[in-house]
Amino acid sequence: MIPHPAPAEPTSPADQGAEDAQYYRRVLHELIDMGSDLARMVHGQAKTQVEAEAGAAGAGDGAGAGMGIAPELAAAFDRIARSVRRSISLARTLSDPVPPPAAHDGAAHRTAARKRIIRDVEDVIPRKVGESEAEVLHGELLERLDAPDLDDDIRDRPVADIIADICRDLGLAAMPGTRPW
Repeated sequence: MIPHPAPAEPTSPADQGAEDAQYYRRVLHELIDMGSDLARMVHGQAKTQVEAEAGAAGAGDGAGAGMGIAPELAAAFDRIARSVRRSISLARTLSDPVPPPAAHDGAAHRTAARKRIIRDVEDVIPRKVGESEAEVLHGELLERLDAPDLDDDIRDRPVADIIADICRDLGLAAMPGTRPW
């Protein structure tokens, strides 16, 4: 465990914020290192398991190698890799300046933008697809609205661009008779 240093004298909020960011960065780097080590161990265990199964199966041509990895090893590796990626992403954001506190109109803008996105995309869905596909696309729209980066997009980009991107991602912006890639 990395000890958080206690300041010897009172510091300004800016200095305290910088100290905290350095401490958090050290903790995140330690977590990244531990996660990487753990991922290597799980990978080694899976590799050993595959090699043992290949040896037990006899001298084959290697077809199907890697198919015998235990699901719990694959799931563990996936969770560890996801945690490492999230920690790296979080460590990168620590160097970003802290945005000033949002004014009350920021929350109102965000709410109005979300309402407009929902209304505009929901108007496009029934015009472009059948009823069965509309339910699926509506679910995908709701997932997009729950994404953590949507608030950043609303703050930094025009709402019309966000709507166009969502429609394009859902396959609603393709020209008639074409299929979106």
